[in-house]
Amino acid sequence: MQPVQDQLRNAASAAAKVNDRLLFGGDYSFGRFSPDQKLLAVVTSDSPESIRLWDVETGKELRRLKLKSRLIRLAFSPDSRRIVTTERDIAARLYAVDSGEAIWSYEIQPTNKSESYLSAVAYCPDANFIAVGAPIGSDESIRLLDAVTGKEVGKLVGHTWKPWSLAAGRSVLYSSGWDGAVRRW
Repeated sequence: MQPVQDQLRNAASAAAKVNDRLLFGGDYSFGRFSPDQKLLAVVTSDSPESIRLWDVETGKELRRLKLKSRLIRLAFSPDSRRIVTTERDIAARLYAVDSGEAIWSYEIQPTNKSESYLSAVAYCPDANFIAVGAPIGSDESIRLLDAVTGKEVGKLVGHTWKPWSLAAGRSVLYSSGWDGAVRRW
């Protein structure tokens, strides 16, 4: 059996070149462990519109979740049964880990014609809310989405330039933005 790191390296080096500055100018891979530490979710430059789910114990690829657009960021639900993504088409989507099916999609219409995409995403530990960074090219707010329905239930305003990173705790959300600020919500 070929080691996981070799499989991922081979996939990244076989990547097709696409003219998109979010591809970081070359081959890449992005990964996250599930909260239960049983799965590793990986996206590589040869397949930027799918998430590969690997069994951490065996190193076997279990399945692929087909995305609607190229991945920007992802986060697992606290129970490891869902993955929320921000994707290149200015959308956040929730997928079922076991089936790969899309559960909901939250799309934002940009307010101007500049390049737009959603940046950061965080699943709150209580599994009730998902925080999504503002679409680049739109505004500086953080959207709060109902984790079950994907409907916007709130908006956090305070960054003066794009929120880029989100981290959720039990009753607190931290964000950092291109404005150099770290905010506690």
